[in-house]
Amino acid sequence: MSRTITSGLLAIFLVTAWTGLAQAQVHQRNGFTLELGIGPSAFQVFPSGHDKRYEFCPGVTISLGGFLNESMALMFHMHIAARTDGFSMEALSVAQLHFQYWFNDWVFLSSGAGMAIYSIGDAFQEAFLGTKGEEKTGFGLSLRTGFSFGNWENHSLRVALELVWCVFENMNALAETITFEWQWF
Repeated sequence: MSRTITSGLLAIFLVTAWTGLAQAQVHQRNGFTLELGIGPSAFQVFPSGHDKRYEFCPGVTISLGGFLNESMALMFHMHIAARTDGFSMEALSVAQLHFQYWFNDWVFLSSGAGMAIYSIGDAFQEAFLGTKGEEKTGFGLSLRTGFSFGNWENHSLRVALELVWCVFENMNALAETITFEWQWF
């Protein structure tokens, strides 16, 4: 089912980008930019010697940076997907340097690379006993595309799909997040 959703969103992106190129009207995108997003997420963990797991959870994105020209921005981007099961928590977070490119007023593509953190912990143990759970650091890559359905002079509302692939020692992780986002520029 996940591949079907991803394939469908990719097809929508390609059709929108193709038709939107003929009608490009660039907003005044320059200087500082801030993005905030929230939406449903799912991540898979592929530990060595174990079956893969697929977890559904809320996802949050935040970006801070600046536009290099009217269509390209350089940003510090964070993606966080975390789930709880009683007192235990599992989280996948990525902090990256991201390049964002706007094809027109409606469609953008963004990608980046940076540090990834996977953590599992018990909230009771951390709060009352002071012991930490397991934490792994690694490398993360992401690709994000979106469609802006609300555009104003200095900000936009949009829906985006972000795919994040992370490599850790003895395991990999893949996250997919569909977010409702706001961007100020």
